[in-house]
Amino acid sequence: MVKLQFGPRRNNSVISAVLGAVVCLSLAAVGIYASLGDAELHGGIPFLPSALNQATGRVLVGGSAIFTGLLGVYALYETFALLREKRRSR
Repeated sequence: MVKLQFGPRRNNSVISAVLGAVVCLSLAAVGIYASLGDAELHGGIPFLPSALNQATGRVLVGGSAIFTGLLGVYALYETFALLREKRRSR
């Protein structure tokens, strides 16, 4: 479940934001590697040809990796925003 919330920030932990960015960007890197690599993806829809299953799998894995990478970039943005707020409050 994804919950987007606007308004005052409730997360004040820089470490939490950094770890979220690291996890998301790592998963995105693995997804990009899987979608662009030469290895064959397993599974798929049984009645479709293998080439179509491969293309569909690569598109879905690559799209998910891009989305996860964007979440990682947003977590980095939150990290820098938190650091800016902490500098201003000093």
